[in-house]
Amino acid sequence: MEYKRWYDNNPIVKLAVNYLEESDNSLRDYCCDFIIEKSRNSGYVLVVNNYEYFWQRWQDQNVKYFLAMEYLKIIDDETQREICEEIVKYIEEARAAASAEQK
Repeated sequence: MEYKRWYDNNPIVKLAVNYLEESDNSLRDYCCDFIIEKSRNSGYVLVVNNYEYFWQRWQDQNVKYFLAMEYLKIIDDETQREICEEIVKYIEEARAAASAEQK
């Protein structure tokens, strides 16, 4: 199987990224802040000299989304898995709570 995107080879990372893409901005903001904070707390430093991307991807909408995805790319596999597991759990809980409120 050929993988097209950097996160396609890891099911939990792929799920987390797909959840982020489908989320509303407030949920996405929270999760992206979480990714950036956890990555930095794990000792990772990302230097972006000039944020001028003209892609049409969801993560290019603003610098925060872009940075979160870039951090996910550079962190080690274990930290990446841990962060993505927490994101998936958080988003699933948020979706369940929103669904319960609608009933």
